[in-house]
Amino acid sequence: FPVGSEKYALAEMIQERIDAAAAVPLAEDSPLTASEMRSVARKAASNAVAAKLAAKSGPVAWSPQPESPEQVAAMKEGDQALSRTVAQMGAKDFAAAFESLEQARAAFAAAGEDVAQARGAAVDNLYGYLIAERERDGKLQKLVRMKQILARKKSLEDEGADRIARALSRERDDGQA
Repeated sequence: FPVGSEKYALAEMIQERIDAAAAVPLAEDSPLTASEMRSVARKAASNAVAAKLAAKSGPVAWSPQPESPEQVAAMKEGDQALSRTVAQMGAKDFAAAFESLEQARAAFAAAGEDVAQARGAAVDNLYGYLIAERERDGKLQKLVRMKQILARKKSLEDEGADRIARALSRERDDGQA
């Protein structure tokens, strides 16, 4: 990569993280040599960075690691809110589902940028499903209302026809008498 480019800067940041992870001190009773321990640490750090980069660039499973207990709690709260959203959508309670989804988005934001980014696709997909379901439910309610109106119109027409038939029948009876 050309020096000074974004890719070069990214590669440098990755290398710094790998080097920092590889600087793990060796335990005295470890069966690994210092060289082997650095190799294992580098591989683990490389895998973690690669998974994170792949997740940012496509639909790859990535489990972010929150840094504090508050962030862990916020991530769990967000996951629970997503579960509530799905249950509420199944119950056709779209207002409550939308509210739960907003709570999930806020909780993931509180859990940190990595969590918000990792859960962002799921949240966005649920927003899409929620909007589609709300539209579908609205169309269904409109259809039911139209059927009710048509049924009422038909009953009024039938009543009118019955009244006309009775009136004609009375006129005929009066005319014969």
